[in-house]
Amino acid sequence: MKEFKEIVGQGKGLALRKQVGDVEGQGDFAAYFDWYDPAGGKRHLWMKLSRAFGWEHLMVDGGSKTPTWDEMCVAKSLFWGSGECCVEFHPAESEYVNNAEHCLHVWRPVSGGFPTPPTAMVGIKGASAQETKAMASAMASMVGRKAVEEHFGFVENRSLRRMEKKGKK
Repeated sequence: MKEFKEIVGQGKGLALRKQVGDVEGQGDFAAYFDWYDPAGGKRHLWMKLSRAFGWEHLMVDGGSKTPTWDEMCVAKSLFWGSGECCVEFHPAESEYVNNAEHCLHVWRPVSGGFPTPPTAMVGIKGASAQETKAMASAMASMVGRKAVEEHFGFVENRSLRRMEKKGKK
């Protein structure tokens, strides 16, 4: 997490409303913020940043509309550096808590990083969607679709499905 002085001093549409606890040290704290779209949009988000129970936690409340992926990325960048990994959890249904309809949460262990899956499970880092499809098609042509699926765990590509229909598995 960024230093508290850096968070408060960066501007970017962020305004501190209230702080409670040890915001400058390593202890537990909570800080409440308003965020207004600095690009002149009308969007307003309420945010609560906290550290407790071994976790750094950001609550982002969109009022009458759930925050978008882009808004969550902005929120993450306001409080953590670009090299810090944070997550939004999807817990077991038995652990669901929904006290605010349009509220999402970002989490990071105080101890630092945690395991993350290989980027290859998502796609090919640095490649566009079109380049990725072309590479997957080329690999499937060489080693077969099944081998590509087994290696990457997925292949949802129209050209590969067409190949399969034509019997070129």
